[in-house]
Amino acid sequence: MSTLIFEYEGNALARGIEASELRQVIDGYNRLVMDAAHLLNGDKAGVSFRIKTIKSNSLDIETVVEIAASAQATLPLALQMFDGIKTTGEMIKTWLDIQKHLRGESPRSVQSVRDGNAVKIENNNGQILIVNGNVYGAFNTLDVGQSAQKIAAPFKRQAENLTIKEDRRILGTFTADDAAAFKRFASSAYALETKGEVLLTVKSPILEGDGLWRFRYGSSTIVARMNDNDFKQQVENGNQTFRHGDIFRVELHSRQEKVGRRVKTSHAILKVIGKIS
Repeated sequence: MSTLIFEYEGNALARGIEASELRQVIDGYNRLVMDAAHLLNGDKAGVSFRIKTIKSNSLDIETVVEIAASAQATLPLALQMFDGIKTTGEMIKTWLDIQKHLRGESPRSVQSVRDGNAVKIENNNGQILIVNGNVYGAFNTLDVGQSAQKIAAPFKRQAENLTIKEDRRILGTFTADDAAAFKRFASSAYALETKGEVLLTVKSPILEGDGLWRFRYGSSTIVARMNDNDFKQQVENGNQTFRHGDIFRVELHSRQEKVGRRVKTSHAILKVIGKIS
């Protein structure tokens, strides 16, 4: 069990916050917590989400993240995939570091780092941030920018900073200037593409035609095209089970682009690495 706190501070918050903005913050916060917890602990993780304190001169949102014992089986693999990120708060903090680094703009370049599972993200000022490639893949696949934009709502009311705390540790503090970058940054001129290993939980396979298969990833349901023809053939021949609730480790390609006013995300499974359960 861990306790996670988002603490917004700023004298202007004493005048209050609109109910519609508070709903945005809670929705974005809930999505971030659920996504991060399920990535680290699997789809069967039970997350207890409670708002415990909302103060008038500051805005403190506190939750208790409880992971069922039955969900612990995926944790060692998740630690390996995410290079030692162990907690929900650490995952969220890393995602917001990426938002801050990119300043609300598409990256100038994203390159794999040799001899490791990391990527080098260059922003439009030429600055470099190196993060785990699977963490960056989850950042794009789960559309973290949309959730981040929602948790930035208190800064419209002149909040001065946001501090993330977990089990008495301060993980990081983000200023109003940082929060200005909390947004989706796919554009019609630049499609965001990522590739990495993920754990997907099967919802429904479609074996006929060129259909999309449905999975749980984080707290979201995604549809993905199965491009691993060898694995697909094994399922069709009955040599491989592929049922609702099965968990697979796969190499996933995701593409996010802006089409008109909408942001569209598509996914394809390049290779099925193995079955977890």
